[in-house]
Formats: sequence, structure tokens, C-alpha cells
Amino acid sequence: MKQKNIKAAKEEELQKLLDFHPYEEVPDTGQSTVSTRRVITEKEGKVKARLVARGFKEEHMIQQDSLTASKEAIGILLTIAAHKQWTIKTTDIKSAFLYGKELSRDVCLRPPNESGVSERILWKLRHCLYGLKDGARQFNLGVQEKLVKLG
Repeated sequence: MKQKNIKAAKEEELQKLLDFHPYEEVPDTGQSTVSTRRVITEKEGKVKARLVARGFKEEHMIQQDSLTASKEAIGILLTIAAHKQWTIKTTDIKSAFLYGKELSRDVCLRPPNESGVSERILWKLRHCLYGLKDGARQFNLGVQEKLVKLG
């Protein structure tokens, strides 16, 4: 991976955070913070950078269950699809966790250096970032809420 591609991927991820604004800037008054790190991957020739919360360091118990399909259920679905000659498609929702339900707890983190934010400012999250213990659950609840509204 070239440094130029990594830098561009970091800038693209930061722009997503600025566009979705899943946080509010608050003064650092000694709040507990969750640390973050960058995860750099290359997928189909494209470099991706993702800011990930290090949720394994969260101290309190957080409900983190989310609906998932078992291997058996997926196997049955694929068997039926093959029998009926259906076409199976998947999708990747970019920045999926930013679409999740709003957090009902306080989670603060230090903004990445590239954000240009003062050292005395923290990001108080409104929505989950990848890596938080309840990230998948919050995303699932947000999707569920929107689907129920659609009928």
C-alpha cells in the first residue's frame, strides 16, 4: 500500500465523519474516553481507512446482542434459492454504524490528529463507531426502527 493511498483513505474516512457528524464536540473536563485506532485495509485494489473505537476497553456492561442469522438458516435460504433458481445478491452499507440508532449513553473519544481539533476538545458520540461493544446492536435497532416506520 502506498502512503499516498493511505493518506487519501484517511481523508475520505474523516470526510465521512464530518458529513454524518456522529458526534458533538465537547470540552475535555476529564471525562473517561474510549481510545481509537486506524484500521487500514486493501479491498479490491482500493485502500480503506476506518477509525475504530477500542470498545474492548469499555468498563461497564453494555447490552450487545443483535439479530444474526445462524449458519443453518443461511444454508436453508441458499438451498431454497438454488432450488427456485433465485439470484442471490448482497450489499455493503458504507459507514453502516453511522446510520444506527442514537446512543443512550455517553461515549467520548479523542479526535484523530488529522481532524485538526484542539487537544482540549473531545468527541461525544451520538452514534456508534465500529468497535464499540453495542455498535452492531445500535445499527440493527436503527434499521428496525426505519423499516417499521415504512410499514
